Amino acid sequence: SSERIQRGDEDNFWSMGDTGPCGTCTEIFVDQDQPDADGERELEVWNIVFMSLDRPAPNATPVPLDHLQIDTGMGLERLAAVLQGKTNNFDTDTFKPILAACADAVGQARGKPMQYCEGSRDDETTALRIMADHIRTASFLIAEGVTPSNAGRGYVCRRILRRAIRFAHLSGARAPVLCEAVAAVSSELGGEYSTIRDQESAIARVIRVEEEVFGQALQRGISEFDSVIETLQHRGARIVPGGSIFHLYDTYGFPMDLTAVMARERGFDVDLVGAEAAMNEQRMRARAAWSGSGTSTDPVPAAVADWASSAALQRFEFTGYTSLRAESPQVLAAHECNDGTAWMVVSPCPFYGEGGGQVGDVGALNLHNGTALSVLRSARLSNGSVVLRVALDDTALPKPGDILRLAEVDEAVRHGAAQHHTVTHLVHAALRTTLGDHVAQAGSLVAPDRLRFDFSHPKPVRADALEDIQRTVRAAIASNVPVSAQEEKLEDALASGAIAQFGDKYGDEVRVIDIPGLSKELCGGTHVAKTGDIGAFVLLGETSVASGTRRIEALAGKAALNHLYGTEETLRKAAELVQCAPSELAEKTEKLMAQAKSARKEVGMSAAKHRAARGSVTA
Repeated sequence: SSERIQRGDEDNFWSMGDTGPCGTCTEIFVDQDQPDADGERELEVWNIVFMSLDRPAPNATPVPLDHLQIDTGMGLERLAAVLQGKTNNFDTDTFKPILAACADAVGQARGKPMQYCEGSRDDETTALRIMADHIRTASFLIAEGVTPSNAGRGYVCRRILRRAIRFAHLSGARAPVLCEAVAAVSSELGGEYSTIRDQESAIARVIRVEEEVFGQALQRGISEFDSVIETLQHRGARIVPGGSIFHLYDTYGFPMDLTAVMARERGFDVDLVGAEAAMNEQRMRARAAWSGSGTSTDPVPAAVADWASSAALQRFEFTGYTSLRAESPQVLAAHECNDGTAWMVVSPCPFYGEGGGQVGDVGALNLHNGTALSVLRSARLSNGSVVLRVALDDTALPKPGDILRLAEVDEAVRHGAAQHHTVTHLVHAALRTTLGDHVAQAGSLVAPDRLRFDFSHPKPVRADALEDIQRTVRAAIASNVPVSAQEEKLEDALASGAIAQFGDKYGDEVRVIDIPGLSKELCGGTHVAKTGDIGAFVLLGETSVASGTRRIEALAGKAALNHLYGTEETLRKAAELVQCAPSELAEKTEKLMAQAKSARKEVGMSAAKHRAARGSVTA
C-alpha cells in the first residue's frame, strides 16, 4: 500500500552529493521495543540504494544511468547491538572493555572513579564513548603507519586523537591516559587484526607523546582562549576574530576547529574565513623565506604535461635501468621555451625522471652534426614517460621524428644518486630494527650528494640509537650483499614481506628492490649492484620535521668521504692548536677545560679578597 511503499521522496532517495549517481532506496529498521537515549525506537541496520539516475549538476533534474546498479550496506556493529539486545553500538561486548579501560585510566588520573552508564547520554558517558571510539580508530591508523602530523592523513589522525584528549581533559585527567586503553583495543581486536596486536606498544607510545604535547598546548590554549572570550564579553562582541583564532593556533598550537567548537559552546560565532586568511598569509611568508630543498620545483608547462595523452608517446621506452646510453633515439615530442631551453621526449630514453624522492638524471643529447644539447632536468609525465629539459645554446631544436646520434646520462651523477637511494633503504631498515616496526617512511630526497629521510616516530632519537643505526648501515655496506631488482605481482610482493609506502598507488605489477637479509621494498628508483658499491656512509644528524615526524640526513660514497676528510682536517688543526695528537684531543680538551675552570675560580677568589681589602681600607 502507499503507506508501506513510498517512492522518490527525500526519505526514500539517496544521492552521493549535489551531483553524481543517485536513486530511490529502501531502509531496513529493527524495532527495539524501547526508545534509545534520543527517544527513537527504531534502529536502521541496512540500506539498499537502487542506483538508476545521475544528477549532472546541482539542482538539475536527474537523468537515467546507462548501467543500473544496486548499492547495499549493512551496519555490522548495529546488527551486533540488535543481537545483544542493546540500543547502541557502545553497549556491545566489543566496546565495553575499551570503555572500561578509558574509565579506569581517567579515574586514576583524577583521583575519582569515572562511571559509564549504559543507555545514558550524561556528560561522563558521552566523554567515555568519544574516547573509546577515537582511541580505537587512532590505533588502526597508527598500526598502518599513519602517525599524527599537520598534513594529509596524519592530520586526520591528529584531529581524532586531540578530540579524545580534550574530552579526557574535560573529564579531569591532567596526565596521559588514553594510551592506557590501547591494550584493551589490542585484546579485543588483535585476534582479527594482527597489526594492532603486533604494534601495541608502538601505538601506545605514539598516543602518549601526542597526549603529552597536546596536553601542554591545551592547558596554555584554554587559558588564552578564556582571556579572549572575557575581552570580547567586555566589548559586547559575539564573534571571535579570525586573527585571535589564528593566534591561538600559531602561538599555542591550539587547533582552529577546537577553538570554533569551544566558542560555540560559549555562545560565540567564529570568523573562520579571517583565520584561514591569516593562515594563508603565514604560508606565503614561509614560502618567501624558504631556501629551497635542492630539487627543481618548476612545474612542467601545461603544453608539455598534455603530452601524456599523446598517441606519439605510446612508443616511449625507458632503458635507464640497464644502460646509461641509447643509440639513435627518436624525438617523439619537442617544445621550445622563450628562455633558451626546450622540453623534449626521446625514445629509447636512458634518463631517469624525478620520482620516488630521487632527483632526475642529467646528461646530454648528442646530435649528428657534432653538437650536443645539455640535459638540465629529467621529469616524469603522468603516463610514466620521461620529459627532458635541455639547453639549446643557439642550437636549433630537433623536430618530432628526428633521429639523434646518442642520448647519454652523466654516469657520476647517476651513480651518486644510486648510492644514496640504496643506502636510504638500508637506513629505513636500520631505523625499523632499532626503533621498532612503527617506523614508516614519510618522505625522502635522494640526490647525488646527499639523502634526506623523513619517518614516523613520536620523539627524538637518542644519540646512542643514532650510533647504532650508523653502525648497522655500515655493516650492511661492508657485507657487500647483492642488490636485485625484479618485477613481481603486487600481491606476491607484499606476501613475501616487501614494504609498500602507505597511501601510494601501485599497479598489478611492481618493481621490488631486494637486499637479501637486510631490506625488501617496492621501489622504482635506481640502485647500485652491491651494497659495497655504496662506499662510505656518514649519518649527519636527526631533527624534527613536525610532531610525530623525524628526519635523518646522511651522506654516502664520495660525498661521505669528502665529509670525513674535512672532519679529519678539522681534528688535525684542533690538535695542533692544543699541541697533541688527534687521538689525544678529547683527553687534552678535558684537561684544558679543567685548568680553565680552576683558573676562573682562583681569579674569582682573588677578586673577592681584593674587594674585601679595599672595603677595610675605606672603613
